[in-house]
Formats: sequence, C-alpha cells, structure tokens
Amino acid sequence: MVTLCALQLFGSSAVRRIQRLIVIGNLILLAVAAIGLSGFAEVERLAPQTWPPAMPILGSLALTFFAYTGFAVIANSAEDMKNPAHDLPRAMYATIGIVIVLYLLLAVVTTAAVTPEQLTSSGPLLLIEAARAAFGEVGFNILLISAIVATVTCINGGLYGTTSITFTLAEKGQLPARFGREVRASTRGLTISAALALIMLNAMDLATVASLGSATSLLVYFLVNLGAFRVIKGSGYQRVPILLSVSACFGAIAVWLMYTLKYAPHSLVIFLLFLCIAVVVETLLQRLNERKIVSAMCQREEQNDSPTG
Repeated sequence: MVTLCALQLFGSSAVRRIQRLIVIGNLILLAVAAIGLSGFAEVERLAPQTWPPAMPILGSLALTFFAYTGFAVIANSAEDMKNPAHDLPRAMYATIGIVIVLYLLLAVVTTAAVTPEQLTSSGPLLLIEAARAAFGEVGFNILLISAIVATVTCINGGLYGTTSITFTLAEKGQLPARFGREVRASTRGLTISAALALIMLNAMDLATVASLGSATSLLVYFLVNLGAFRVIKGSGYQRVPILLSVSACFGAIAVWLMYTLKYAPHSLVIFLLFLCIAVVVETLLQRLNERKIVSAMCQREEQNDSPTG
C-alpha cells in the first residue's frame, strides 16, 4: 500500500503502462486456466443436489458485487479521456462484458473440477487449489502469483479512483479543503485515504474488510440510483434501468444483512458504527462550512428561476 501510494504521488507513466500489460496478461492467463480446467470438469458436480444451502449462496452475492465496484474507476478517469462521451460507455460496457463472461466461465469450470470438500473449505483460494489439483505445483504457483499481482493492480486502480473522488468532493466543499491540496503529482486525499485504509487492514481481517466494502458499495449505489430516480423528470435518464438498479441493490443489501447477522454479526456492528460516524462527520462538516445539502432537483429549480436561467 505504501509503495503504491508513493508511485501515485510521483505519477510514473511507466507504472501505468506496466499495469495495463499486467491486466491484459492476467486476463489471458485466467482464460487459459478456465479452458484448461474444463478438461478436468465433471458435470455431475454441478447438479442441484450438490449445491450448498441457499443462504451462503445468496450471501456471496454482496461479495460478488464488490468485485465489480472497481469499474467505477473507469468513470473517475473520464476527465483524462479525449472523448469521454464516446469512449466512456464503450470502455464500461466492453470491460464489464469481458469480465462477466470470464467470471462465469471460471465459476462453472472450477466448481465442476473440484470435490465438494474442496469447494466448501478452500475459501478465497479455491481457484488456486483447483489449479494445483489439475496442473500440480507449477499451476498453483503461477495462479498464486497472478492473484497477488492482480490484487496489487486492483489496489493501485482503487487509489487512483479515490484521488479523483476526494479531489472532486473537496472542490465542491463536501470534504475539507486539505483533501484537494496538491502533493507531488497527486493530492492530499490520496495520502489520507491510504492512511485510513492501512489502519483498517491492520485492525481487521480481510474477510471483514471485504464485507464492509461490499455493504458500503451497495449502499452508495442504492442511494445514487435512488437519487437519479428522484430527478428523472427532464433529466434524460431511463426509468426502467434505474428502477431495476434500485431494486437489485436493495435486495442485495437485504441479503447481506441477513447473511451477516447470522454468520458474521461483528461485521454488521462495525458497518453500523462506521455509518454513524459518517453521518456525524457530515453533519459537523455542514455546520463548520455553513452549508446545506441541496438536491439536484432544487438546484435545477433555482437555475430555472434565476434571471439568467
């Protein structure tokens, strides 16, 4: 984390080029692994009677959603695109489409290539353990290194997205001004966010951090889509996709709450504590900055009522 933060601060273009090559290489490697594992797959292992109980399956949906939140980084990089109106939708749809196909392929062949005992006991290392069973120690080591490198690139992309978001919020007065102050090739928001992330990673286990990240992302996406639905009149937004997004996010949050309450109640307590802290901090920021949160609908009405509107 510290090394990646330093690289972001110094803004090495070579690092970004290397990251692109690593991501492409990892995608190819995972595709090859999926094709290779398909030779060891047994269709009988996909039969419904071999499935685990419904709650663990549904509970994994929230964590699966967290795997897709990295695509928000694409939207955060819009200002760096030459033609964002054209490039952003293509980049978003193409990358999500590729990853969905790859995830589904890996999920199916891995489930069919391992024993029920391995499926329930391997946890996050399931794919790597499947590679060991199929290809031996060489396959295990290759995919292990690939997973480590993929994690590093994911964190690096997350730091980039965090920098853009905190800078924008500071610029709009929704975060303290120090978040937008320049530090080398980045901003203070990067260093503050990285420090908070390091505290969380050292204070909690990775499963709890991932669970909290999933819940937070689901809540944010739910609120964003709900806000978009409230201002849908005259905005050009499509009603059906937004309603589907709101319903899907709400359903996933409900499932996460039920699963976490049963299997990891401490994660739910931490999440609620963080939520309370966020509300208190936002309230204090509003009072210190003497500002109020104004909805987009109110802003639009004010603009229409103004003499220049």
